[in-house]
Amino acid sequence: MSHFVSLRCLPLVLALLAPPCAQASPEPVQAFNTYETAPFLIDARRGLVPEMVGQLNQLLADQYHIELRNLPRARLLQQYLHQPARFEGLVMLLSPSFVDDAEQQTYLWSKPLLDDYNVLVLRAAQAPAQLDNDWLQGRRLLAVRGQRLPLLDELVASGQVSREDFNSELQTLQMVAAGRGDFTHMNHLMYRHLVRKTGLGERLIGIPVPGVAHFQRRILVGRGAAELLAPLNAAIDALHCQPEWHRTATRYGFTALPCAQPDALTPARN
Repeated sequence: MSHFVSLRCLPLVLALLAPPCAQASPEPVQAFNTYETAPFLIDARRGLVPEMVGQLNQLLADQYHIELRNLPRARLLQQYLHQPARFEGLVMLLSPSFVDDAEQQTYLWSKPLLDDYNVLVLRAAQAPAQLDNDWLQGRRLLAVRGQRLPLLDELVASGQVSREDFNSELQTLQMVAAGRGDFTHMNHLMYRHLVRKTGLGERLIGIPVPGVAHFQRRILVGRGAAELLAPLNAAIDALHCQPEWHRTATRYGFTALPCAQPDALTPARN
């Protein structure tokens, strides 16, 4: 038998000797978080947002990898969302009304991740028996730059309420406690953590925003990344069934939404 391989067999031999092809890497996806305060962000790896992204990445492992970047809401609006049709990334844990998209015509939106509600925060000694438009007349709102606030924006535009902007919710909370403004606006999850951190719980009170308090947090998907929506929604469905996500909900003080696949939370029986 010849010790030489015929040219006709050479391609087959090379194929057998070649190392197996490496598995394709998941496609990177740019994502933004505008919440730079606990419980949403504690440090680069801790907090509701980075932990949620880590869990979603495990569920998206074969397709996409979410790469998180933290930046203020005003910068997001100015640098990335000023041309909505060209936006190709994600924005974490928003509600459509936060970016003037209540009709969901400008962006695509994922399935809900969790429920939350907004509160108006004012000094406890100043709290009225009933918080309504009459009480708001002539008051001074301390807000975060870039925030869009249903109901309050209309009152500011008509001159019934004045507004001063700051860099963070923590600043607005401290300013209200110091009497530098009448009230501020934030979500309940953040309010709970901030008053605990600052020790201002006895001096301040958070009252649900009249008529527009409740909302569901979702992921904004740019229309330039429409192919992401279906796998992202599938990952969110699976997330609601993960014990790790339920532990995250307990740790950060919200109720996990129902699991659409109850059996996924319990081991299958043989």
